[in-house]
Amino acid sequence: MIHPRISASVGAGGSNGAPDVRVVQDLLNRAADAGLDVDGACGSLTIGAITDYQQGFLRRPDGRVDPEGLTLRKLRDAAGARPQRPPGQGGGSSPSGGASSGTRLQALGSGKGFYSYARTDRQFAGDPLLGALRDVGHRLARAGLEYGVGDLSFEQGGTMRPHKTHTAGRHADLRPIRSDAGRSPTNINDPSYSRDSTRLLVESLQAQSSIDQILFNDREIAGVKQWPAHDNHLHVRVR
Repeated sequence: MIHPRISASVGAGGSNGAPDVRVVQDLLNRAADAGLDVDGACGSLTIGAITDYQQGFLRRPDGRVDPEGLTLRKLRDAAGARPQRPPGQGGGSSPSGGASSGTRLQALGSGKGFYSYARTDRQFAGDPLLGALRDVGHRLARAGLEYGVGDLSFEQGGTMRPHKTHTAGRHADLRPIRSDAGRSPTNINDPSYSRDSTRLLVESLQAQSSIDQILFNDREIAGVKQWPAHDNHLHVRVR
């Protein structure tokens, strides 16, 4: 069982000392596949991931983890109880895809209607996913919009921490579109989030025959599947 401690509160209104933030980020990744960088910086993504996790057991999530509080206990229990699975062995309705370590993939590069917010070495994918992402970019560019593309896969596939997917060039993390056309993070509870523009993004993704799953937590957008810790990004998978 995992029993990490924090010395002060982390999250909304917290002290947010870097060592404590790293503990919480690591627990969120282990317990809820939050996909956070364990960098000790408590920004909107970390607070959003805390809030998302609390929705499963609090009537009024506050986006904060307190020392020895309920949220920290829940995170410890979930992280300690969760079995470690080999890459690609997702079960049930998990968004996992098959691992293909050693597969050589192609770089996303630049294009119309999208920008990158991940390191270039984490933005390799197979042709079906690359083609879909580029086509979506062209569709959005015609509407005067652009969307952000995050982690895809490594050039030769394999495990990409902290993800359990992104192993074989079939998965992509995408950023919701902001109302101010900025390139900063946002989430469905933030005033900067544009539902109308993000709905157009989702509809453009749904028009791609190769895409068979879109995880995102805006219940007002049709055709997406709710999944823990997906308030601040969309997760798409190709067949």
